[in-house]
Amino acid sequence: MKRAIQLLNLVTNQNKENYNSMAARIPVKSGHLKLPALGIDGRYPTMNQMFSTSLVLRPEIQSFINIAIKPHSKVLDIGPAYGIVCLEALKCGAEDYWAVDLDERHLKILIQQIENDIPKKIDCVKLLVGKFPEDDIVQKLDYGTFDAIL
Repeated sequence: MKRAIQLLNLVTNQNKENYNSMAARIPVKSGHLKLPALGIDGRYPTMNQMFSTSLVLRPEIQSFINIAIKPHSKVLDIGPAYGIVCLEALKCGAEDYWAVDLDERHLKILIQQIENDIPKKIDCVKLLVGKFPEDDIVQKLDYGTFDAIL
């Protein structure tokens, strides 16, 4: 639990020096947040009520993941919400996955999903809270290339 608190403090405070030295490679335990109630449209509203999402991948999204994500891929996911695409990308071999979201609760649920489904991949995920490309998020990214941006 102490490591989870450290990670969440790093994510919340966005301290680049600490983030780069510790990254999000620390195993984390989520706050056991629950998804909101399913909407009448069959989708889950995001915690910040800005969007809604499904927990089932549409065929075109699955096809994109199959094409874009290869073993050892480095991926930037802007707005992962509850992590359904992240889970699939990690299962397809992504090993350096950067998730940027406006709402810290989404990232906590994402980590919870990884812990439940593929815990061995937890160290592959790095979390950033903020608005992309504002909020200095771009400066916090590991410079270099990404194999896929979602």
